[in-house]
Amino acid sequence: ERSDMSTSSTERALLSSLASNLSATLQAVVSTSETKAEEASLLVESVIKTCAEPDGEFIVPLKSSSKLELKSAVLSHPPHVYDETFVSTLDSWLNKAAKDE
Repeated sequence: ERSDMSTSSTERALLSSLASNLSATLQAVVSTSETKAEEASLLVESVIKTCAEPDGEFIVPLKSSSKLELKSAVLSHPPHVYDETFVSTLDSWLNKAAKDE
């Protein structure tokens, strides 16, 4: 819209280029965010599964063996994977589980 208001062809070209660059940057950010969210979801699932019963249910409080398996699963990944995306995904899963009860 702003380029339509421009009277200079140079300014229109610059604004068009800026819009294209901005669009490409936003697409890259969205793609990266989606990839990170998917990776976090897979990590949450793999860690949480370690303390589930064979039927997929959870006994709360966790049994000692389940706690050890959970701890082992957490420690098997480098600390940097437990970032804000992981915590946000885990929080989302816990909120959904609480609503499903």
